[in-house]
Amino acid sequence: VTLQILLTAKKILNPSKPIHMFGLGLPQFFSLAVASGCDLMDSAAYILFAREKRYFTLSTGTKKLEEIEEFPCHCPVCTQYTPSELRELEEPSQIELLARHNLYLSFSELRTIRQAIKEGNLWELVEQRIRNHPSLVDAAQVLYKESPYIERFEKVYKSHGRMFSSIESLQRPIIQRYLLRIQNNYRVPEGVDFLIIVPELDVRGKSSPSVKEWINLIDNNMVISRERLHVVLLSPVFGIIPLELSETFPLAQYERSNLMTSKHAQEHCLKMISPFFKSHGKSYNKCAIIVPEEYTNQFDEVVKFTEDHPINEIKSYIEKETKINCTQFKHIQEIFEFFKITESL
Repeated sequence: VTLQILLTAKKILNPSKPIHMFGLGLPQFFSLAVASGCDLMDSAAYILFAREKRYFTLSTGTKKLEEIEEFPCHCPVCTQYTPSELRELEEPSQIELLARHNLYLSFSELRTIRQAIKEGNLWELVEQRIRNHPSLVDAAQVLYKESPYIERFEKVYKSHGRMFSSIESLQRPIIQRYLLRIQNNYRVPEGVDFLIIVPELDVRGKSSPSVKEWINLIDNNMVISRERLHVVLLSPVFGIIPLELSETFPLAQYERSNLMTSKHAQEHCLKMISPFFKSHGKSYNKCAIIVPEEYTNQFDEVVKFTEDHPINEIKSYIEKETKINCTQFKHIQEIFEFFKITESL
């Protein structure tokens, strides 16, 4: 409810007007509040929890002093005292020292947030923090539902690549932006008749040894004119990535975990490709999907292609939604004859 009120206020107020939140609570919540539009804040949680002999951590929320064997923090309090030494002090001293630690940690988190904003990594920080408690994961859904609104304020370019490490990463505004632009701003190259979809592998775009080899075979084929072939990558994060855009930000500057091939991620990928085909599907007479049995990774090792990659699921979707004649192939060389049949009909 707090985040919903904050986001509603942010939409109504002039963006130049700062919003102050009273009683923000534990440090784990700070980054989520800032991402939702909070500019200023205060909190008495540091002393309130200290009175209950509770010690702030960023990884597990609060801990009772009596349960702690080692202090994970390096603040002046935690480096001067051990938990057992702190427990031996009089209660007022315990409360004061715990309050100091809690305050140190709170200010440390604020500095971390400011640095994340400067580096353009606030979303990554939010995703780290919400994993500390299920209620934070639930609260974050309020923020993610507002991605279309937040996207308007997201920077077009950032100096660092993006890290997509969890399912929550798939709900970021930067993905919403790509979805809108590929649907509304992108144009299929003139003269194209055939679509070739290749999987994005362990490294992005043409940096992959196998993708580079496939592109070379396509470019030098003697069967179908290259101008009639449109090559796109299928990314578990961004969906359809036209090859000509594959070296632009953020499509070439991101890392993803293997979670991006989970069932949830596959559903996300199908959602991402839908606008592309609704806007551009009529440009293609046929579609060839490359689903290799194996590929060469960035270490020049030949490895088995994962069955969980969303490219395994898109054939039926494309045929159902677009009526394009679509076939899967294991090898690039096979697709040219598939396209050539159209020439002779």
